[in-house]
Amino acid sequence: LTDEELLHYAQMIDHSAWRCARLIRTMRQYTYMNGPELVPCDLQQLVESALVLVGYEFERRYNIVFERRFADDLDPVPCDQNQLTQVLINLLINARDAIPYEGGVIRLTTGRLPDEQGQFIMVSDSGRGIDAELFPRIFDPFVTNKPVDEGTGLGLSIAAEIMEYHGGRIEAQNN
Repeated sequence: LTDEELLHYAQMIDHSAWRCARLIRTMRQYTYMNGPELVPCDLQQLVESALVLVGYEFERRYNIVFERRFADDLDPVPCDQNQLTQVLINLLINARDAIPYEGGVIRLTTGRLPDEQGQFIMVSDSGRGIDAELFPRIFDPFVTNKPVDEGTGLGLSIAAEIMEYHGGRIEAQNN
């Protein structure tokens, strides 16, 4: 290995160790019911952190391309970064699962909400969309369109609860 490759791997190990520490802290919060740790968070950095966790596999194994459309004028948002990263990873996995195996696009957009205070992160994909009969119930616990061995149907339900706790919301639409 070259020095650059070794440095890259050392940085990945260091980043992974910090992620593990955050994960343990999150698990302790659930155990002791201390509640989430709200700190100012940059939405672009939040998206990039989620992509660090899944991006390589998505690009290499599933041939997925990420398009980033980030707004420049966003303010830090008070949030629990671990919980919002969990929401983003869930949305990214759902987007990946909706895209045919031969590849596709996942678009990540940040911006300001029109005519109201607030900011958003949008995850959209080039996949098949959600079945019309399932669509009204996608945030209900145990509702999934995945095969029995591949999904619990809890991801979007938990994501909606996390967003509600943060004073936000999660929405879906078929295009």
